[in-house]
Amino acid sequence: MFGNQPWDVNIGPLDGSPSTINGTWTPTNKIGWLAGVGGLYVFEDPILIDRVGLSLIGGNRQITEQFSGSYLNTYSAFYVEDTTLNTSRSAINIGVALTAFHTFTISPDLFIESGLGVSYKRDFWSQTMLDSAGYMYQGEPQIQTISLEANIGVGVMMWKGRFLRLNFTTDLLQFIKNESANNRNGSATIPWMMTDYRPYRVVINYDIHFKRKGGKNCANPNHTEKARELFGEDMRNHRKAKNNNKKKKKRRKDIY
Repeated sequence: MFGNQPWDVNIGPLDGSPSTINGTWTPTNKIGWLAGVGGLYVFEDPILIDRVGLSLIGGNRQITEQFSGSYLNTYSAFYVEDTTLNTSRSAINIGVALTAFHTFTISPDLFIESGLGVSYKRDFWSQTMLDSAGYMYQGEPQIQTISLEANIGVGVMMWKGRFLRLNFTTDLLQFIKNESANNRNGSATIPWMMTDYRPYRVVINYDIHFKRKGGKNCANPNHTEKARELFGEDMRNHRKAKNNNKKKKKRRKDIY
């Protein structure tokens, strides 16, 4: 998740009394694992969209936050000065994403792509550690999201029908967003612990494209030629001609 910038909290009465909360929260993101499986549908005559992908993904979200400052303990009404609080949270996040892609070909084997999609994700088996008893505003994590995602990536064709892609994906808009006393404005962020964060993921994809190849029909005539003999010379030479075509230089439109 995005959000390594610290933020100041200063909440206090107007009568000159000490602030209820006066300090700084500092988050630290941790890299978590991610894995998934999915499928791609390739359009034969693309206009704006050349592929649509459906993916099932699962990963580990984790973050730690530290507060340095003073606050009023809501349980004991005792003012705690110059202290440090530590919080952390982790969860297994599982979801499904539907993405439409557009490809920009750079060379016969190299391309870049952009995508726009929607996703639904939910937290499971979450664990929260709070060293913040009595802190006035506890964060309420949001366990599920429906979001609009943006995707950008680069890909290379390893060999015909085999592709390796590196993609970066982040949320643009949250359709479900819980309100939180500590959240920061942002249409792409979700409250997760004491403030809002913006989910993102970096994924290496290995694609396998299976193409259905129609066989050469030598039994049926066309409008101008007679029907060829099924085991005639033309059909015997078909395999040889087919193999020779494989040696031709790959064209730009052969990416998909």
